[in-house]
Amino acid sequence: MLNEKDSKRLNTPHTTLTSFVIKFPDRKALFAKRAQRFTHLATTHSAKNTLLFLAHFCTIQQQLAERFKDFSSALARFGSISTPFIDRSKILELGFYESIVHDFLNKMSTYSLSTKQKEVLNTMHLQKDQWRLWGNNILNCEIPTKQAVEHLFITGVLQIIYSLAASQLNSQIVKPQQKNLCPACRGTHSASIIFDEGLKEEGTRFCSCLYCGTLWHYPHLQCIFCESTQSVSSSDFNKNSESILVQICQTCHRSCKQLDQRKNPSLEVFADDIAYTLDHISQSSLSLPLKQGAFNPFLMEYI
Repeated sequence: MLNEKDSKRLNTPHTTLTSFVIKFPDRKALFAKRAQRFTHLATTHSAKNTLLFLAHFCTIQQQLAERFKDFSSALARFGSISTPFIDRSKILELGFYESIVHDFLNKMSTYSLSTKQKEVLNTMHLQKDQWRLWGNNILNCEIPTKQAVEHLFITGVLQIIYSLAASQLNSQIVKPQQKNLCPACRGTHSASIIFDEGLKEEGTRFCSCLYCGTLWHYPHLQCIFCESTQSVSSSDFNKNSESILVQICQTCHRSCKQLDQRKNPSLEVFADDIAYTLDHISQSSLSLPLKQGAFNPFLMEYI
């Protein structure tokens, strides 16, 4: 159910006045839906093994989200004591963070991982003193190339924690953030999705937070990075996927995927964003400025 706040309105030089609409993550189903979608996409995808790995990854996230659901309210209160949004770095100071990392790594080790992934997991268990550093690296969008796998696993942990906290936020307190950051945790977005909520004939567009999974309303013809409304175009680079377009801004030269759930109700913004990118990579003849897109640790090894 969407929480629409008519009293909260965006009013920036590049933004038309509009009602601020936000949808917090459903802690009971967020990761389960992603796992289900990854599994379905894997049946016909060239990167089948990667998508099946991510399906298992999300399944474990859902298991831990269910296990630690009773901590949701406490996390939300602790993380937003002095701000209307979650202080992500503050939560990393909790012993709770280390507990989730430990449990997540243990559960991931039961999966049929690649040799490299197994070696990384074994090393991570011995480098507990690095867990907070890796967490902060991700929050700052700075990942050492040689440690992409370590940061991938830590990102999975952060998603669990921040989604639990965001699920309990008060929609009357949360407000729009500068630079189009997530209003719930001030994280960066991964992609955007359009679905029909009866608010507009053309459907309502939402940005999706990479970290907590919150969705927030954003104008259709506006760059989600620099907020420019000039020279923003949408192209279909994959003729087999009319429901997914790539929006390219000629002002900041960055791009992002825009998924249209009205054309394909089964789309899941996190899973389909990754699957579309991997499909593009397998078709080297396509010209798409993906490297200029949003920060996403799940794609660090590929782009």
